[in-house]
Amino acid sequence: MWTNLKMFFLCLFTGQFGRIWNEVHVRLYRAIWEALWPFFQPGRRAKRPDPKGTFTRETNHPVAFESPDHIAPKGTAVNNSTNKKFVLHMDEKLSREFPGQTLRVMDLGCAGGQMVIDFMTLGWQGVGQEG
Repeated sequence: MWTNLKMFFLCLFTGQFGRIWNEVHVRLYRAIWEALWPFFQPGRRAKRPDPKGTFTRETNHPVAFESPDHIAPKGTAVNNSTNKKFVLHMDEKLSREFPGQTLRVMDLGCAGGQMVIDFMTLGWQGVGQEG
């Protein structure tokens, strides 16, 4: 919290009002869609059956030793962000395009995996791979 306040005052005193607005806007945008999510999610979920099937991963490199995420996994540890409006948009678009089919999502570089979880709460099959 103190780091955020320090950054706010630094931007304020150096005239970086656009940067302050962007931060405020993003936080408000996320909060609004986080509040709306519980109202949209049950209706979308009720329209489809439980997904069936599994995902398998085949690789010659089970651990990405050369990946920056493997060396310093900060994004995985602290970033669990998502864009619920995007998730709802994709659900609506792909449900129209593939009616009655199980929808699937694969997120490469998923950090904490919240976007995959959001899709799965709507009845999709999902998998996330980090690092």
